Amino acid sequence: SDGATVTTGILAILRSYTLDNTNIRACGICLTTDTATAAVTSSSSSATAKSQSQSQSRSLLPMHYRQRDRWSCGYRNTQMMLSSLIPLLPPDHPYFEIVPSRSSSTEPPALRDIQELLEQTWREGFDPKGRDHYRGRIRGRSEWIGAVEVASVLWYLSIDCAVVQFLQRTRSTRMLADFLWTYFSNESGFDTCEHSATCMEPARGRRHGPNVMQLTKSILNQCAFGGGSFSNAAASRETGTRSSSDSRCIASPLVPVYLQWKGHSVTVIGIERVGESHNLLLLDPGKTIGENVLSCRDAGSDPSILLDAVRKPASELYHTDCQIIVSGSVPLRRTERMERMGDNGVNRFVFTATGTNPFS
Repeated sequence: SDGATVTTGILAILRSYTLDNTNIRACGICLTTDTATAAVTSSSSSATAKSQSQSQSRSLLPMHYRQRDRWSCGYRNTQMMLSSLIPLLPPDHPYFEIVPSRSSSTEPPALRDIQELLEQTWREGFDPKGRDHYRGRIRGRSEWIGAVEVASVLWYLSIDCAVVQFLQRTRSTRMLADFLWTYFSNESGFDTCEHSATCMEPARGRRHGPNVMQLTKSILNQCAFGGGSFSNAAASRETGTRSSSDSRCIASPLVPVYLQWKGHSVTVIGIERVGESHNLLLLDPGKTIGENVLSCRDAGSDPSILLDAVRKPASELYHTDCQIIVSGSVPLRRTERMERMGDNGVNRFVFTATGTNPFS
């Protein structure tokens, strides 16, 4: 057994809030059906999720993985992110060749499988500093992992993602809430595409999803507090130089965001605006959410009960360094995957929000 308790249907229960409350923005992954059945299962039994149709299964996502220890939050949040991403991946995505099929092709890898993937990531040349830190071995060990390790696994799996750091400076850390608000708003998702949301790639006939790098840069440049952007030596080379036939547009729902601060990590599924302040809506692997979900389902309770269980004031993170991972369903090209290898890859694709715009 993987050792986690899995809860599904959380976003579906919050559906009325995410649709009717203009002060709440949330990822759209679950908004494919009007109703969903919430479930709480052990990790060794996923019959509930497997019995759903594809659209119904998406209404159960993302899954909440409850850790039973003090060190596995990074792995559990990786599973939460993948639970939303895997159903969106095209059938020929390299992920399905790299990760052995388990009881369900859409089931996220188990914790030990992620550890093995991380070792494979290091052997292939991703994140050399991380490999040296862990001495190339982590399988079977109770060791905490962070955002760069998680991003390296995603890159190894050809999953597009970017890491953004928000440092312990007022202008930088306060950009975190602005970034997440913009990310979860339609303006940064479906509506930012200059082409039709149903545009297809001529060579493969594949639906497009967000180009994560361009999406991340766009949001940082839209943020308040000085039109925040990022510090990165490759920034000028990465902006707007692709041809129109090479552009990749927003056509799939925005998925949850990995968020880490010192000693813990969570999965962000949305954000709430309260006056000039914000509350993050989190799936915390260190907290039990299942009872709240079942209470809302069985008793028809007000979803605000569940909303209270996932809220965290953004101001609580203003005085600590934070990192987030933004990801998408479009596979990395072979050359893009190679660019993320080595120390240079980490340096190019891990950004620091500075609160200033280097392009102005």
